[in-house]
Amino acid sequence: MSNSNSSKQVLLSVIGVAILVVAVVGVSFAFFNYTRTGTPNTIRTGTILFESSQSTINVSNVFPVASNEVANDTSNVKTAEVNIHGNTNYTNGIDFEVRASDVHLTIGSGQNALAVPLHVTVTQQNLGAVTNLTLGSFDKNNQLTNNSLLASGKIPANTEVNGKILVNVYLDSSEIAISDTYPSGNVTHMEGSREVVDYTNETSSEWVAGRTVLTTEEWNSLSSGALSFKIKVEANEGAA
Repeated sequence: MSNSNSSKQVLLSVIGVAILVVAVVGVSFAFFNYTRTGTPNTIRTGTILFESSQSTINVSNVFPVASNEVANDTSNVKTAEVNIHGNTNYTNGIDFEVRASDVHLTIGSGQNALAVPLHVTVTQQNLGAVTNLTLGSFDKNNQLTNNSLLASGKIPANTEVNGKILVNVYLDSSEIAISDTYPSGNVTHMEGSREVVDYTNETSSEWVAGRTVLTTEEWNSLSSGALSFKIKVEANEGAA
């Protein structure tokens, strides 16, 4: 019996030692640990700001005006303002363009279609910091069409721009004339073999002097807003 008890004690002692060893080994695995987190690795994105807004041109109740009177004629010269505000730290800056779109400057249709010469000049305010600034000008010989470039330029890197592009519109009296009696000469009709004079037109080609001639009916049709165009502004990352 005593041998049996001794065997049990030895067995229990061995089991106890084994548990202790496992416990010690477990503690030894969890005894030391070293973890360190360094300073943040920061990635900063570049800044880009470009905003534009524009007013609407309302060309109503206007008459042709001489080019030397444009500066002082606020009744017959209308202006749309395009506000340009932008800056960036992108190395190549911001390129922007202002173009005409959805242009309608023709009255009538087919063989009776007539292009009305709208005079457009583009100026600027407070855009001195813009590089490669281009401002357009359009008249009878260089008519405004879809996608015509009104203005373009580059906002350089690290430069604040806050200015305006002014689109001035008027009908130039040197390019347009109104007459119901042109071309000059007799207006006739035939009665059998005989030509009968109805009336005589007296507006001469010398008076027209190469201008686009509208009848009073065609002119009055413009009061309903027959002439129109939109202004489109687009900006992109600058070219290298």
